[in-house]
Amino acid sequence: MTERYRVRVRRDDIEVEVESSDRDYVDETLKHYLGAAPSQSPSLQSGQRPAPSGTKSQSLQEFIRSVKPDSGVEYVVAITYFHEQLGGKSELRTKDITDAFRALKYKYANVADAVAKARAAGLLMDGTSKGTFVASKSGEEWVETALKGG
Repeated sequence: MTERYRVRVRRDDIEVEVESSDRDYVDETLKHYLGAAPSQSPSLQSGQRPAPSGTKSQSLQEFIRSVKPDSGVEYVVAITYFHEQLGGKSELRTKDITDAFRALKYKYANVADAVAKARAAGLLMDGTSKGTFVASKSGEEWVETALKGG
């Protein structure tokens, strides 16, 4: 199997995602769309974002406490947002949510059902790989509103 390079970069209101087995193509495409050389960080080459240097990152538990989700669906969306924005994952699987529920000591009988309900509500959408998902714009907006206390 050939190695794939996937990079997703968000700057202000621009988001660019490039995937290819040709690293030079990925670099050139990013330069073209972003107008700057991409970072040579190894974590970016695998589709993950580095944590900001010089600051401690927020834990999942701290993040969930600030969002205050009330249901399994809300937990799923908040966890997905956390992993995409702060945790360095570009896509998640149901197993990632199950592991997060366990880490949070949040008991939910059927995690796959909560993921399916979040998708049906338009808060999650399919990722680029089979069986993966990402937060939709609506899901991101819900989390950001919850973080503001609304």
